[in-house]
Amino acid sequence: MSADWSELARQLSEYAETPKGFEELAGKVTTAYEKELAVRIVRQMFQPHEPLVLSTEADILRRPSPEWLIHGLIQENTIALLAGPGGLGKSFLALGMARSIAAGRMFFNRSVKKGRVLYVAAEGVSAFGDRVRAWNEANPGITVPADGITYVESGVNLQDEGSVQRLAEIVAEGEYALVILDTLSQLGHMENENNNAEVAQVFRQVKKLRDVRQGTSILVIDHTPAQGGKVRGATAKRDNADTVIIAIPHEPDAPFTLSTRLEDGGKQKDGVMEEWHGFTLQPVGKSAVIMNDGNNRRPESPLRKQALEVMSDGAEWSGTDLRAALGIKGDSRSPEGKRLLLQLGHAERDGFLTKKGSTRNVRYQVTETYTALQKLQGECK
Repeated sequence: MSADWSELARQLSEYAETPKGFEELAGKVTTAYEKELAVRIVRQMFQPHEPLVLSTEADILRRPSPEWLIHGLIQENTIALLAGPGGLGKSFLALGMARSIAAGRMFFNRSVKKGRVLYVAAEGVSAFGDRVRAWNEANPGITVPADGITYVESGVNLQDEGSVQRLAEIVAEGEYALVILDTLSQLGHMENENNNAEVAQVFRQVKKLRDVRQGTSILVIDHTPAQGGKVRGATAKRDNADTVIIAIPHEPDAPFTLSTRLEDGGKQKDGVMEEWHGFTLQPVGKSAVIMNDGNNRRPESPLRKQALEVMSDGAEWSGTDLRAALGIKGDSRSPEGKRLLLQLGHAERDGFLTKKGSTRNVRYQVTETYTALQKLQGECK
C-alpha cells in the first residue's frame, strides 16, 4: 500500500487550528497503514522461493524447438494476448480456436496440435450453448470429443492466489493444452488497468497457470480502444505476453485482420510477425460464427485512399495540412487523427509513401511506385 499525503496536508493547512478529532483520525490512518504493510511483509516471507535452475549451453541446444499450437499464431508454453475492440467477435474467434484444437482439425487452413482446452468464460456464458451449436452447424464434418473442452463459469479471480491455485490444479490434472481467459478485464479484478505494477502482478498469476504443466499455453482475451489500435491500458500487458494478436477492424461490414506485426501493436517473440486477413462474424442459427473468406489482402481503407489521392500532387504534406484537407478535426491524438496515422503507416509499409523529418515535423510524400500504379490504372480504364 502506498499513500499520497499531499492532498490531506493541503486540506489541513486551511485550518488555523488542528481540526477536532484529528489526532484520533490520524491514529486510525496510521494503524490501517501499518497493518496493511505488516500483512504484505508476512505474505512475502511465506511465499515459496523458486530455486535457481542452471543450464549449460549444451543443455539448451539439446532442447527441441517450440511447437505451434496454431501454426504462426500460438506456440506451446507461451502466453498469447488477443486484443480488439468490443463487439468485433474475439470470443467467437477464441471458441473457434478452442474447438479446432480440441478436434485436432485445421483452423482456417492452419495446422493445429490436438489437445484439451479449458475455457474460463467471464462474459457471455449464457450464450455459449447457442455459440457451440452454431459452430457445429457451420462445421458439420468436424467432431469435437466430449471431453475436448471444459468450461469454467465462475470463481476465478486472478488477484486471488487461492483462486489461481485451484485453477492451476485443474489445469494440471486435466492436462489442458490451452487455457482461454475471457476476458482480462473481468477476470483480472484490477482497479486500474493503466497501472503497470498491478497488471504485472496479474500476469505473474497467469504465468503460474502456464508453468503448472509442460506444454500448456494461455490465451488472454483483452481490448483495444473502440477505434482499434494497440492493447488498451498498461504496457505491462504487452511486455508480459510472448505473443500479441491484434484484431484490426476496417470499415463497417468489412472483414477484419489479425496481426502480430509490430506496427499494428502486435508481437511474436519467437516467430515471424505476420498479418492474416478476411475474418468476419456471420450469423448462424441463433448465434454467429467466425468465417474467413480466404482473401489474404488487407482491405483498403477509404481514409487511406483519400489521403493518397490528396497527396497525389507529389508535394510534401505535413500531418496538420493533411488532416485539414481531409476534414479531420483535432490533432494526431484524436480518434480520427490516430486512424489516419495508422493508415499512413500501412501505406508507407506498402511502399506508397515516404516519411521525412523529425517526430514533431513529419512530412509525407507519395512514391514513384504509387504514381506509376495510378497511371497504369488510368490507362486500363
